[in-house]
Parts: sequence; C-alpha cells; structure tokens
Amino acid sequence: MRVPRLRRRDAEVTQEEHPFRTRGRTLSFAPDFAPGRFECFPADGETMLLRIAGEWRGTPPEFSMLAVKAGGRTKRFQSLPSGPPAVGEPWRAAFAVPSALVEPASRYALSAHGSWVPLPEPEMLAQNEAAAAPATETPAAVEQQAAEAREERDQALAAMADSGAAEARWTLERGELEEQLSQRDGLVHGLERQLTERDEAIERIGRELVEARAQTESKATELAEARAEIESKESELQGEIESLRELITTAQAERDAAAARAEKHEGEVNALHRRANEIARELTERTEAVTRLERELAEARSSLEQRQQEIEAGRAELDAARARIQELEQRVAQTREALRVGVGNRLWGSQSEAADGLG
Repeated sequence: MRVPRLRRRDAEVTQEEHPFRTRGRTLSFAPDFAPGRFECFPADGETMLLRIAGEWRGTPPEFSMLAVKAGGRTKRFQSLPSGPPAVGEPWRAAFAVPSALVEPASRYALSAHGSWVPLPEPEMLAQNEAAAAPATETPAAVEQQAAEAREERDQALAAMADSGAAEARWTLERGELEEQLSQRDGLVHGLERQLTERDEAIERIGRELVEARAQTESKATELAEARAEIESKESELQGEIESLRELITTAQAERDAAAARAEKHEGEVNALHRRANEIARELTERTEAVTRLERELAEARSSLEQRQQEIEAGRAELDAARARIQELEQRVAQTREALRVGVGNRLWGSQSEAADGLG
C-alpha cells in the first residue's frame, strides 16, 4: 500500500530565516547538548526516517523539531512520539522527512529547549542496517536498538497514514492565518497613511503660520511707518497753523491801525479800505486754509486711530494664531504618541497571534 508523504505541522520559511542564518553570525553547537550519531534510512519509497542521538547536560527534552533546508526553502518537522531514555542510554529522537528533501546539498538543524543546534550530514543506512548495531555492542543492546528502530518505523508509518487529514487541517489554518496577517497589514498601512497625512497637515499649518507671521510683521512695519509719517505731517501742520495765526493777529492789528488812521486822514481811508479788503480777503483765504488744514489734521488723526486699531487687531490675531499653533502642536504630539503605541500594540498582537497560530 502506498503511504502518503508526511507533512505534519511543518512550516516553510525563506532562505534568509532562522535557524540556518542569524544576522550574519555562524551558529555553533548548544553548550547543553553533545550530538552523537545522526543517521537516516528509508521508511518507504517517499519517506526517510532521520534519527539523532546525543547527550543533554540537563533534562532531556520530550519533544524536539528538525529543520531541513533544501532548494532554498526550509521546512520543519516535529519529532515522533517516544518515551524518555532509559538510565544510561543516550537521548534519541526520530523524524519522518520526505525523501526528496534528503540530499547531499541539504542542511539540518535541531531545535530543543529554545535553541537551535546545527547538524552534520546524516549517515545513510539501508533499511536492514537500521536495526543492526556495531560488532562491539552486546546482543542485548543490539536487540534493544532493533526494537527501537522497528517502533520508530511503525510510528512514522502511522503518522503518515494520518497525514492527509493533518495536511488539510494545516492548510486551512494556514490560509486563515495568512488572511488575518493580510488584514493586519492593511490596517498597519492605513495607520501609516493616516500618520503621513497628519505629518503633511502639520507641515502645511507650519507653512501657513510662517506666512501669517511674515504678513503680520509686514503690516506692523507698514503701520509703524504710516504712524511716523502722520506724526511728521501733524507736526508740520501745527507749525503752519501757528504761522497762520500769527499772520491773522498781525492783519487784525494792521486793520485796527488803519481804521484809526482813517479817522485822521480821510484821503487815506479809501486806500486803507482797499487794503483792509485785501487783508480781509487774505484773512478769509488764510482762515479757509486753516480750516482745511484742521480738517486734514482731523482726518490724519482718524487714520492714525484706525491704523492703531488695525495694529491691535493684528496683535490679537497673532496671539490667537500662536495659541492655536501651540494647541495643534500638543494635539499632533498626542496623536503621534497614540498612533505609535497603537501601531506597536497591533503589530505585537498580530505577530503574537500569528506565532501562536503557526506554533
């Protein structure tokens, strides 16, 4: 009867993954394990039985795992069920591996107690040699090893008989885990995209803030220049007004003197009247000029007050913008921290679930 190939809870990893490569460092034998014989012999036409023996410094493991790297891929196989070694006997473990993976270019590593141990190429034995022992061993040891070999072969054949259901179950579980990992990857990409959008928004707000600050400073400079110009014009207008007032006083004095002289000199009255009219006309013009200058002064004062109000409004807007920027910076810092913690927790959770599912 043809027995299906054994694929019991084995996992494929890439060529660069543990156990054969760890960030460029070469693995060495675990200090708690001294490997002994590593041999293999055919269980049937498609399966090889690999058997390792050795000594553990501490408690021997009940279960172990064998990693086989062939063709750029690594597959892992759990040890076949076996009891603890007898007193004085070495620790042994057996693994059922597809024959296609056992070739001269393959590499092997043993995992137990949380560490990986690289193994040499196994010694190839014929099926009838697997139960035989070296001539130096006693008949009892030979019989015991033969019985162990037959028991391991029977266990491998029984495990391979159940491999069909196990393979289907593992394929289903693996598909579910891959779907969950894909969903988690989509969630992580979404969070990264949101974080990128938040960073772009922060940069845009920063640019707008710089522009607003530049505009505010420019307006403040313009208002200061306008205020200085208005103050200069006000000073000039005040001087002109004082001069016009002096001229008006002088003209009034001249008019009064002319009126007094008119009483004495009738002949000069007409001339004085004409002069008085001219002076009155000049006075009227000067008065109108003073009125116009006072109106311009009032307008300049109104413009100065308006500019001052604009300055106060600009300062209030600048203070509000600064407060808004501080609030946005705090919210951005809190958002970054929340996103970083959320992404770390979700990545850790997805990796833990994936590791639990694969384990």
